[in-house]
Amino acid sequence: MGEQFKADGFTGNLSITSTNTTRGVESFCKGEIDIVNTVRAMTPKEIANCKASGRVPLQLKVGVDAVVIAVSRNNRFVDGLTKDQAAQIFSGQMKTWKEVNPKWPAENIVLYSPAPALATYSYLSEQLFGDTITDTAKRDAVIAAVPGVKLIDDFNQIAKSVTKSNFAIGYVGYSFYAANRARLRVVPFESVMANDKTVPADQYTLSRPLYLVTSSKLLKEKPQVAMFVSYYLVNVSKIAPTVGYFPQPEKQLSDTKTAFLDAMK
Repeated sequence: MGEQFKADGFTGNLSITSTNTTRGVESFCKGEIDIVNTVRAMTPKEIANCKASGRVPLQLKVGVDAVVIAVSRNNRFVDGLTKDQAAQIFSGQMKTWKEVNPKWPAENIVLYSPAPALATYSYLSEQLFGDTITDTAKRDAVIAAVPGVKLIDDFNQIAKSVTKSNFAIGYVGYSFYAANRARLRVVPFESVMANDKTVPADQYTLSRPLYLVTSSKLLKEKPQVAMFVSYYLVNVSKIAPTVGYFPQPEKQLSDTKTAFLDAMK
């Protein structure tokens, strides 16, 4: 979005940095950046830390992301997973594909996962194990404790690694799948495939809101911040699908625009 903002005529200073949600929020709260995209809402602790540093975060919902479970395109046997099956795979209870489904090969499951510090790791942990493990720390320790799991902090590397074995499986944000779709195949989850119809309609279970985080004070004091956020909200529904994200329903986007205008007062 930042590159498109400049391409459409913004001539001021605009620095764009790629990072993960947790680090981005930390940088925002420290005053190092003025805007951050996140794949989850800020935690109460993050909000408190931000306020203590003099920044009251304004979290604007701007779209929808999907976390997808993926295998190599050469893997022809995994035709879908239930929540229970995925939980057994990513907890290490199932060690071979045949244990998951008797019709599948008796080959060891090769498991790839984002590193525990990444929001996507915590998100999938909550979705798969939240019903049975209420303690966040214990829940977040499950996947990392699986013998042989490969924990990687680069989503593109996860996607590329999964393609190297017909018996590998991993999970990434939809945008990273989209960038590697020639070699990756998304696995239907609970009989629903993630796509431009199921995700915005909230039919795909592993979907989550995307946020743009700034502050009312920054919007008022820095015209370039307000200009960028305004541009973002006008164009997000058009640009999001081109980079692997999904537009949110019009009513939700309208509410976000209202929240932005209220913050400018």
